[in-house]
Amino acid sequence: MASATVHVLLAVLCSSSASMVAARSWMPEDVVEKFSEDCSQQQQHLDRLCWPDTKAIVTALKATSAKSPMHETIGLVDSLVPLYIRHPNTLESLSELLDPLLPWTKPWCNDFSNKLSLMQRTSQMVRHTSEEMAMLYPESAKAYQRWFEHMRKSKSKRLQKLLKQHEESEAKAAQTKIINVVPLEKIIMHLQAKAVEQILRVSCHGTHLLGNLLQYGDNLGRSVLHYCASSGFEELAHVFLKLASEHGENQLASRVDREGNTAIDWAYNGRHSAFVKVVKNFGGDRGSNQAVVKRFPKANKKKAVTDDDGVCSADSEKGDSSCLAKTGGWKVHEIDNATLPSSWLPPAGKQCAVDVIDVSQFDVFTFTHHYFIRGRPLMVKGGARFAKNIAELYTREGLAKAFGTHEISVTDLPYGEGLGAARQVPMTMSAYLDSLEKRTKPQEELHYYFASIPPGDVLNFTTVQPDIIDAVNRYVELASYQTQFYIGGTLMGSPYHYHGTAGNSLLHGKKLWLLKPPAQRIWSNDIIYKSLMREGPGDTMRCIQGAGDFLFVPNGWSHGVMCLSDCIG
Repeated sequence: MASATVHVLLAVLCSSSASMVAARSWMPEDVVEKFSEDCSQQQQHLDRLCWPDTKAIVTALKATSAKSPMHETIGLVDSLVPLYIRHPNTLESLSELLDPLLPWTKPWCNDFSNKLSLMQRTSQMVRHTSEEMAMLYPESAKAYQRWFEHMRKSKSKRLQKLLKQHEESEAKAAQTKIINVVPLEKIIMHLQAKAVEQILRVSCHGTHLLGNLLQYGDNLGRSVLHYCASSGFEELAHVFLKLASEHGENQLASRVDREGNTAIDWAYNGRHSAFVKVVKNFGGDRGSNQAVVKRFPKANKKKAVTDDDGVCSADSEKGDSSCLAKTGGWKVHEIDNATLPSSWLPPAGKQCAVDVIDVSQFDVFTFTHHYFIRGRPLMVKGGARFAKNIAELYTREGLAKAFGTHEISVTDLPYGEGLGAARQVPMTMSAYLDSLEKRTKPQEELHYYFASIPPGDVLNFTTVQPDIIDAVNRYVELASYQTQFYIGGTLMGSPYHYHGTAGNSLLHGKKLWLLKPPAQRIWSNDIIYKSLMREGPGDTMRCIQGAGDFLFVPNGWSHGVMCLSDCIG
């Protein structure tokens, strides 16, 4: 009985019309068809929005609770709540699912398991302007239009202000082709904060849920406020701090984790200034003012040899064997100022705006606890070193000899999200390497090789990680990862984008990184060189990555990347 109902309820939330047949014994046929019409059309697109029939779901839950033990119904609700939170347009429906008069609501509130899902981010990833979405995914565009029309009817002044900011941002994106993600995220976080406050004040009033959340600490000593800080949920933080104050819990704002860091310390990592202001209003402050990079050991006197020592100067003799050995046979001559404006580069004397260490300083504990977990970017000079047999495959000769006949596709718009797919050009690896060698107009010839490499692929040598990441894997189990292999020439690269936690190993060449923290994140579906020509680097944090360098990019940090020479990694 319980297993069948799980399938019914999940079908009601997220399934396509083909899967709805199983639900017919539980709900009227018109409910099934209506939900199928609303939801199945969104399956093709990451930005999907679904409209579950919550009344029908409640009816199914009532049938379950009448025939099965209550813990089975609680388990179903535990499965449903994260799904509602993942779709921002369904957040207000949580009050119907968790109506205080329903038989499962109070028991669900008192069962603390899985309640941190209330603070998880929604799955929405903003990757298109309204114009692009209407062109590429017309059904998704209609779904978003429906959602915005619904929100515009709200009497909330705060929501109307956020909607106006989003509209202004959309108008600017149409001109710059750079999407400011923050205004829509602020709308979603506002709705989430309201939904959670409704649950805590009404649905779960008089239960243990609020007390459990306020007293919560994970194995790293992080409170609910630390969780809010890592995502910049200032409105949700305000909800918890206000409720804590009302219940005499006045230490939440200043609680520290096991490393002595407060929620404000965590918020600084993502540059969430609005969050910091909220917590300071409740008496919070920083717990540690020590520069995190100083926690690493001192560098060895003999530092790793990096690109600064390995780039062939413009006057290097053609065919110089020492030059070829350092560069792997790739073209790494410096770009002249006419091709690359100096204003795009980091300021003189500051080659990287993020923390930088030498590989001899790398310490697994410091990296894991202060960068990987806390979401701080880090450049490790000389950190992208591999065994000789792997490194040889990244040389031009090694790659051509082993994989020259391999069929690949190149594009001028990686991460184009529907826009780049039509611009794919198929060719062999050797043909692409030859095209890099023969480029005469780098500003126009911008097709980049950028591909995900699954396990077992012919190019699976690229799935081997550098030694420092192997060391981290031995210390803490990292999430499963995906390998992306790239080869490009001067001015090629990836547009502004963001994703989960990533590490970038550059074997040969030099790259320019333009980063923005989560509080300022952006997305662009425009070629990075053209974007820079039109808009310049703006207020991005710029960083030069040299051959042999490893750059750690945390979850949610936007970044655009451009090769300053041939580059491979």
